[in-house]
Amino acid sequence: MIRNYVKFAFRTILRNPLFSFIHISGLAILSALIAISITILTIGFQAVKAATANPVVSSKTDG
Repeated sequence: MIRNYVKFAFRTILRNPLFSFIHISGLAILSALIAISITILTIGFQAVKAATANPVVSSKTDG
């Protein structure tokens, strides 16, 4: 069954190369934007968490 899906995908790419390129590049750009957004949100959250932490408590638990 998966073999049929793969064959269909390759035939579609070969029949409509411009259409396929637009869709594949759009998915790649969207995936990159989502990954960058998650990274920025994570770093921002960690920065706020570190800035609001009590340094005395943090130094006692660091080891």
